[in-house]
Amino acid sequence: MVDFLDAELSWRRRELTNMRFLALGGRRHEQEVLLRAGVCLMYAHWEGFVKDAATCYVNYVALKGLKYRDLSPSMVALGLRGKLRAAEETNRVTVHTEVTNFLLSDMHENAKLPWADAVTTRDNLNSEVLREILHLLDLDHQPYETKRVLLDQRLLRKRNEIAHGEHSPVSRTDYDELHAEVLDLLDRFRDDVENAAQLKRFQRSSPV
Repeated sequence: MVDFLDAELSWRRRELTNMRFLALGGRRHEQEVLLRAGVCLMYAHWEGFVKDAATCYVNYVALKGLKYRDLSPSMVALGLRGKLRAAEETNRVTVHTEVTNFLLSDMHENAKLPWADAVTTRDNLNSEVLREILHLLDLDHQPYETKRVLLDQRLLRKRNEIAHGEHSPVSRTDYDELHAEVLDLLDRFRDDVENAAQLKRFQRSSPV
């Protein structure tokens, strides 16, 4: 998992660094286009890395072959996602009872985690969606709370304005600051995922 995360982060950082060099070093008439394109690239790498790193982590947990009773509540919820959705969509007592019986009697079974589609960014990785992903991975969301304005306004909204064809200018100063912030966030998320694996946060603190 560590090798995958390092490789994913490496090529994304390299591409963002190259884009910054082009955007800030280009001729004046080229800069506006490159700065705007660069913001879209920053968002793409932020969303892409969060999704890929989180998916890698869930797959890492799935390969552990742990029982439901040994997993954290968020991982149990992921394993039961299909059953919970079925129960939510019906008023049939038999379906509700099936879920109840599983929780009461079948937690000793080996967990089946749908890792491939466990993580969704909904194509708009705002701070609320990020918080849901952090909760799934049992990561602390507090360090990211101070980045709400950055993520929701300066990155996501600006990217959406540009991607939807609006003439939304980006200054050199804003671009440079945003570039540094995004790289820091990528590093932080990588570190948080690796630490969660090392500390086994996917495990229930007091196994049943």
